[in-house]
Amino acid sequence: MHALVDGKWEEGYLDYHLRADSLRIDVELWTVLSSIENQYVSYSTSDWRKVWNYLWDVGPYAVFKKIVSRLNERGRNDKRLSVGLGEVVDSTSDQFEAGTSVAFLAYNHPPCVDRIVVDERFAVARDDDGVRPRTPEDELLFFDEAATRLEAGRLERYAGWSPFSDWNVDATEVETELDRLARELERYATGVGEPSRRLSIEPARTTCERRAASITGASADPETTEAILYGLGNYAKSVVQPNLVDDVQLTGIHELDPLQLGRADDWDRAVDTAGEMRDDESPDAVFAAGYHHTHTPIALQALERGAQAVVEKPLCTSYEQLERLRSAIEREGRHVFAGFHKRYSPLNDWLMEDLDPAPDQPLHYACIVYEIPLPELHWYNWPASGSRLVSNGCHWLDHFMYLNDYLPVRECGVMQASHGELTVMAELDNGASFSMTLTDRGSPRLGVRDHVEVRTDDATATLVDNAEYRSENAHTVIRRDEIDGMASYADMYRTISSELAAGEPGDPVRSLRSTKLMLDLERQLQGGEVR
Repeated sequence: MHALVDGKWEEGYLDYHLRADSLRIDVELWTVLSSIENQYVSYSTSDWRKVWNYLWDVGPYAVFKKIVSRLNERGRNDKRLSVGLGEVVDSTSDQFEAGTSVAFLAYNHPPCVDRIVVDERFAVARDDDGVRPRTPEDELLFFDEAATRLEAGRLERYAGWSPFSDWNVDATEVETELDRLARELERYATGVGEPSRRLSIEPARTTCERRAASITGASADPETTEAILYGLGNYAKSVVQPNLVDDVQLTGIHELDPLQLGRADDWDRAVDTAGEMRDDESPDAVFAAGYHHTHTPIALQALERGAQAVVEKPLCTSYEQLERLRSAIEREGRHVFAGFHKRYSPLNDWLMEDLDPAPDQPLHYACIVYEIPLPELHWYNWPASGSRLVSNGCHWLDHFMYLNDYLPVRECGVMQASHGELTVMAELDNGASFSMTLTDRGSPRLGVRDHVEVRTDDATATLVDNAEYRSENAHTVIRRDEIDGMASYADMYRTISSELAAGEPGDPVRSLRSTKLMLDLERQLQGGEVR
């Protein structure tokens, strides 16, 4: 696929994956309607104060990895709302056949691509004798916003839409607006306006959603655990990949956005834009680090094929997913590792040593958690992703239950203030209590912050930002120390990947109780009944 990146028309990108109820279109004319802002967490070169703050907090190496990762996302971040004309070349939709001329809405795509996949609801068929752009087959007409000044109208509400988002679509509204724009586009196709650029499509277009590895790599070593990564976001690039032990090799990467992957030839391993495992893939392990609601389906595919699954938080976003995952683990065995980094913090060892709880003695947990405000269109805000309890609050819920050996929950509740702040409470069968205040109001100077207190009847341990530690009893300060706040992320993936390579079992089934608690609280927050 060709794509317009930083003003340069480049070839070598993989095609978008053709999902169900979608169509692949060879583009003939492309017109930008508007830029899509407020979608990604990004930083400009003027954010030097934030870099300085992070240098002191997490150290130069972690900052360097984050900067490199974010800089590599510039092409991914440049998304536009556009319309165009083209011809369907492949379809999984009952409404469109190959060869159909269509007008389409590119709801969340680069400034221009020569071949696009869109949901069937964002395309309308044109008459067979409709006007076609007067260009050679190896060119397409590109118009920027200034060249046409077309108005998106009611289609503007779909800027940033994704087939994974669960946003509602008014199909009638889209069809009406696209019909209007199609008539305008056909005027430009006949030469009413001069295109901003005539983009060459050389070499000729051929669909390619996946590319095999250019080197054999780990596959030649039978002792090596071969793994596939799903989701190449900043976390995967700066945390997952750098911390895998040598005995675990990523032989493939699946990433939905071709611009996030970059040019396919730049990779020395297999790359793919499908969001699920292909029929011919049989890795030893998978790492699920994509959209929240895709974690369970990927884990289930892995278990069905005899592979182990490393699943980033949250493990599940619905009761149905939880039940399917629990059944699969009980049927296939313990082969799932959850990506809750607080389980792997060195502070846990200090805490248990200093508080020295008796067996089944409750460890009471109270925390204040600050999250950074997210852009309005960020995928964490999608209906499919759930509330901030699902997106981030699950970390502290799981840490509380981990420290109490995942005992059953007796009761739980949540309250939301008028400005959005959440107050969460829970109690376990052993009497251990949990309280959390979760907010995005406060200083964004160092990103996510937390203040945690873990208590027994006669001692308290305080953990600040997963880095500063202090414990005390009625007589003295037991311990005061600090660690690298990012250390637990690296320790988690080094530990998990070592266990994968050694064939160790995954997390116990009872650890799913923290996910059940999260879902119960989410159901209450949405006004539903807890199951």
